[in-house]
Amino acid sequence: YRIVRHPLYLFEAVASLGIAIQFFSFSSVLIYIFHGFFQLQRMKYEEAVLEGGFPEYQSYRSKTARLIPGIY
Repeated sequence: YRIVRHPLYLFEAVASLGIAIQFFSFSSVLIYIFHGFFQLQRMKYEEAVLEGGFPEYQSYRSKTARLIPGIY
């Protein structure tokens, strides 16, 4: 959590990508895209709740990447 705010979601996305590649088809790619979209929305909602409950979360948020250090 020092480097990335959502490490579980990051590694879940990596694992899901592996599954999508293993069963490569239009439907598996579509499911992977929808999964990613919903996870991004979930992250935003969780962060809003954390900001409301913990004033120091804003400082933590400014120091760490959401998913990929240096990119996002």
